[in-house]
Amino acid sequence: MAFDELSRTRVITTQMIPAILLTMAFNSFKHDDSRILLCNGFYYTNKCPSEEHRLDVDLIVSDLETRILSKFRELNVRDEEYVLLKLILLFTSRQAVDEEVSETMRKIRRKYIHLLVHIVTNALQNHLVEKPFDRLHALLHLISPLIVRLFFPETIWIQ
Repeated sequence: MAFDELSRTRVITTQMIPAILLTMAFNSFKHDDSRILLCNGFYYTNKCPSEEHRLDVDLIVSDLETRILSKFRELNVRDEEYVLLKLILLFTSRQAVDEEVSETMRKIRRKYIHLLVHIVTNALQNHLVEKPFDRLHALLHLISPLIVRLFFPETIWIQ
């Protein structure tokens, strides 16, 4: 069974925050900037007046910069790898409506993981990558803080 409208809505609302955070970090990487690029050329700055949730936002941005943006640079993540990481993240769910939806999400996620494996090993043949399984591990590890955020929404990030 394909996702019904309610299932699609639940998946999107649950998964979009980590996907948006990943996108912000990747856009910052692509623009070769050390700050987090929000949208339309605006950057996050911590020179704003103090707000009630300011500390939480500062922690999230700091972790995005140190855990994800720096890893994008270190690995020099290619566009196709980023797209597949984002899809893997979107289909990693902490809970689904029912077992059938959950199984469908697992199948879709496995398909994108296999495609990522194929792209990384193909990069070895084209001399873009020396150790494909190390790179694959590093790429999947890159999204782990965002996955933890999905499973433990009451925490900001893992320490």
